[in-house]
Amino acid sequence: MRTLMRSPLLPSRRRPAGPAAPRARRGFTVVEAIVAIVMLAAGVLALVSSSVVVLNEMTVGSQNAIAASVAAQRLELLRSYNLCTMIVAGADTNRGMAESWEVTPVFAVGGQPSRTIQYTITYKAGRTTRDQKFTTNVPCT
Repeated sequence: MRTLMRSPLLPSRRRPAGPAAPRARRGFTVVEAIVAIVMLAAGVLALVSSSVVVLNEMTVGSQNAIAASVAAQRLELLRSYNLCTMIVAGADTNRGMAESWEVTPVFAVGGQPSRTIQYTITYKAGRTTRDQKFTTNVPCT
């Protein structure tokens, strides 16, 4: 039987006793730190600039929603009149938005007369002024 023994001629795997070998220093160099800071600053700058765009779009969207709500209220008010003769052209300012509407009588041959309402709302959305136009037909009773 063979026994596995360590040969005395092979060098030992243990370190010899004596002064400790100098360890490699851990950490970042100045160049690595500067590159990391520049990359972080570029990322933060991109995040800030995109958040400004998102905030502007949210403001415009909010103004569009308010304008649609004001328009819906006005058109429902005009539709609620019992007599067509009560629906007349006009203009108003509501929530800082300029409204105007024109009423055109429509006489249907053999049918029910009606009124066509052309409604325009003008409002400021962001840095621009926008106009939205709506047209509806109200049957006379």
